[in-house]
Amino acid sequence: MKRILLTSTAVAGLIALAAPGAMAQVPAGKFQVTIGGTSAIEYGFSDSNAARLTGHEFRNDTEVHVRANATADNGLQYGVHIEIESTGNNAASALDYDEAGIYVAGSFGRIEAGDEDGASDFMAVYAPAVGIGQLDGDFDLFTTTGCGTNCGIGNAASVTYFKVPDSSDSTKVTYVTPAFSGFQAGISYTPQRSQGDSVVVGTAGNSGYTDWVEGGLLYKNTFSGVGVKAGGTFSTAQDGTVGGRSARGGSIFAWQLGAQLSYAGFGLGGSYVDQGNVLLAGAGTAGANGLAVGTPASCRATRYTAQHSFQVGGTYETGPVGVAVQYGNIDTSCGDIDAISVGGNYVLAPGLQLAADYVHWTNKSQTVVTNATTGAVGTDDGDVFLVMTKITF
Repeated sequence: MKRILLTSTAVAGLIALAAPGAMAQVPAGKFQVTIGGTSAIEYGFSDSNAARLTGHEFRNDTEVHVRANATADNGLQYGVHIEIESTGNNAASALDYDEAGIYVAGSFGRIEAGDEDGASDFMAVYAPAVGIGQLDGDFDLFTTTGCGTNCGIGNAASVTYFKVPDSSDSTKVTYVTPAFSGFQAGISYTPQRSQGDSVVVGTAGNSGYTDWVEGGLLYKNTFSGVGVKAGGTFSTAQDGTVGGRSARGGSIFAWQLGAQLSYAGFGLGGSYVDQGNVLLAGAGTAGANGLAVGTPASCRATRYTAQHSFQVGGTYETGPVGVAVQYGNIDTSCGDIDAISVGGNYVLAPGLQLAADYVHWTNKSQTVVTNATTGAVGTDDGDVFLVMTKITF
């Protein structure tokens, strides 16, 4: 019981820390350490006409967040945060950190360094969502893992779905400006994509994308009870492979615009994404590098494809209940994908929620195998239903 009480106190401290002037309660130069996190259990059922999906499966997603924050006598704020999670599977499971970094902040803005998401991720505005997240949620985890590149909506032509490709948690440095009249900007730089922890890439080679730059501009304000949030982000990187375009199709440049309106519990919004040249699974002869046997030559002749997507949605939240609906479309040079999702969220008790999502997609991409014997490609319809119980502590 003592451990529970101590954790609750830590979480209360974390909440208080977010309030203006909270750091003034801590002696200058002394760190306030807080512990929190989330633990979620998901059950997913997936079905597709063409793909070899699991059918149904449980998923455990647990993270522990440790934060230490302090304020100097001159008002400089600084600290560190670490997110610990379980990795691997079965006997291979182990504890590792998902994100870790340090920061300094003041009237000049905020500077972060470490294994963090970049500006094109945390400054982007997409359609509003509740609970699991609908088209921005976890449904894709139940349509791709373990069945190659031609799995329902998870085929190679929809690599990042409705979001701008980014550097994920690769080690980087980020600067975010102070907010001016509702406007705020940020920029991130990542030397080597997919490199984190203490790893150093000492020689040139097949190290993935390099010199990844992400930026964003965000606007948030309220007018007569109407909340407005709008912004745009960009993401660009160079192909780090020796010899240039052979592995990833050269440099990439992607951007997106999004906006949301909220009033009296209702939310409405959407986004448009231009992903530029997005890598396909591979190029060459039919059946090579994970492409479908029946993939047309137009999709096999190149390792990248132009990809555009848009997403719209609405939400309504009242008390402990929230509901949402979203529609999205992905258009590529190899076909297109339509997806619709409905979801709900219910807060059973403080820190305890129950959520559900349903996603239906129609994949008309020319890389979907509809007949494993003949290698024929065509349209695939699929569904995912998720239920989640989550505790935030």
